[in-house]
Amino acid sequence: MSRSSSPSSMWAQTWSLIRPYFWESPQRASALALIAFVLVLSVFGGWWQTKLVAWMGAKTNALQSKNREQFYALLPDFCWLLLVLIVVVVMAFYLAEVLEIRWRRWFTKRLLARWFEHRAFYQLELMRNMPGSQMPDNPDQRIHEDVQRFVSSTCSLVTGLMVSLATLVVFGAVLAGIDDGADLMIAGEAVNIPGFMLWVALLYCGAGTLITYWLGRALKQMNFELQKREAHFRYHMARVRDNAEAIALDRAQEIEHFQLDQKLEALLQSKYALVKRQTRLSWFTNFFSNLSMLFPYLVLAERYFGGHISMGTLVEVSMAFGMVQTSLSWFINNFSGLAEWRASAQRLAELESALDRAVEPSALHHDSVDSHLAVEGLELRLPSGQLLLQNIAIRIEKGCNVLIGGPSGCGKSTLLRAFSGIWPFAKGHVSLPDKVMFIPQQPYFPEGRLRDALAYPSHAENYSDTQFAQALMQAGLSALQSRLDDFEAWQSLLSGGERQRLAVARVLLKQPAWVFADEASSALDNASEARVYEALTQMAQRNGGAVISVAHRDSVRKYHQQQWLLDPKTHGLNAAMVTERPAPSSTATAC
Repeated sequence: MSRSSSPSSMWAQTWSLIRPYFWESPQRASALALIAFVLVLSVFGGWWQTKLVAWMGAKTNALQSKNREQFYALLPDFCWLLLVLIVVVVMAFYLAEVLEIRWRRWFTKRLLARWFEHRAFYQLELMRNMPGSQMPDNPDQRIHEDVQRFVSSTCSLVTGLMVSLATLVVFGAVLAGIDDGADLMIAGEAVNIPGFMLWVALLYCGAGTLITYWLGRALKQMNFELQKREAHFRYHMARVRDNAEAIALDRAQEIEHFQLDQKLEALLQSKYALVKRQTRLSWFTNFFSNLSMLFPYLVLAERYFGGHISMGTLVEVSMAFGMVQTSLSWFINNFSGLAEWRASAQRLAELESALDRAVEPSALHHDSVDSHLAVEGLELRLPSGQLLLQNIAIRIEKGCNVLIGGPSGCGKSTLLRAFSGIWPFAKGHVSLPDKVMFIPQQPYFPEGRLRDALAYPSHAENYSDTQFAQALMQAGLSALQSRLDDFEAWQSLLSGGERQRLAVARVLLKQPAWVFADEASSALDNASEARVYEALTQMAQRNGGAVISVAHRDSVRKYHQQQWLLDPKTHGLNAAMVTERPAPSSTATAC
């Protein structure tokens, strides 16, 4: 993904993330109402603070004149002024948090739906292997962390901006009203400048904003790079956990440790560079904010010492100046947060763009038929563009089991993926029966009860204990019948052979007519392989379908009537009965 973009493009990207919820979602009315309430409370809170400022001025004058009665008479006013202000601030905070929670829920669910729609989660991983691909990395991290960071930052920044604008308007008017202006000598004549302190505040904060932008303009890109490296480090650790056994058997812990150290050093270097830039910015922002406490007194000192203003007025003007300065310093105080917010927005915009591309219609068209599998004009390619198969026409009638073979990497598993409709780098037409199940090379089982893993992706409540027990028995897993309600991480608990038999048991539980098995018995002994294939072929015959297998082992040949050998030289297939020598053909009709 490109890291550089024009300001208009960046804000267009950001607006495209904000607009759907506030302008297009069913919750837009309540969302806008919450924003309106927060805005009203912010304006009211800013106006109410002027009363506290006026109270501080009156209190200061009472102290200066040593007026005991007036001082104590002012105390009850402070109590109720402070109480109302606290209620307003807390309510504004609560409503802003409610808005953040609702928006995050909607945004996350929307991205999750898009990620799963048309199996985009699978297509994104495939498209990353395309030449010149700039597909986003770690979509899981973007959906989880970047959505949370973007929504929280947006609500916080916008709320803070609204409060700052309200404060600027209210206290700007107060400052202009309290300050009767200052006389400046221009061309030898005294010229009165109304609202002099307001103009001083504007100039003071304007200069601070320009300097802050100049010092911190690189923070957005640095935050983007840091978030990317953090995600890579976490993803690599997750891969070590998911592949713990293979890494341990290969005694590869040292190289994995080394690679994680490298990623850790990379992210820490990025963090260190970010901290150095933030420190340079912090020198200025701290100096600027602390100077602002003294600055109005320096400007007004001569007017006070000259008797033009009272101590109370000096305090009121100084406090109003501080409020105006704080509101005008919103950009300065939030510059680092804005950089992180923009980095999160860019990562989410990249994910949205990738999801748009991932669900583009495939050139491989699917429809349903009753009793056979048919393929016409099939062309298969790898994500790199390498051709695997072309001009393939296939027809498999019910009752005819087909064994697909050929050298490794010639496209056997990819052919099954094309049958299923998940392979996007394909052209042609596929007619597939309705009652179909696929057994992948690496079956997946979710954590939970064994009955849930066996019924996946259906609900376990759809099947009886008798059906579960029968499926396990047919697959040679009778020992697991008593563990249907055990809660375990079955993916890592079971051996490779047990996982393959459990995948077969899942098929036997659901009783499809057609089964596509991709190396479904590669981890089984001969006896177990014979048992599961007999159960699968009998089920397919009984239900009016067939078994189509990808396998390298000759022991499964006897369960199939026809064999297809893929030829990587001609990009075609050779079809024959299992007892005959295969003959070259681009068209295969099974049985």
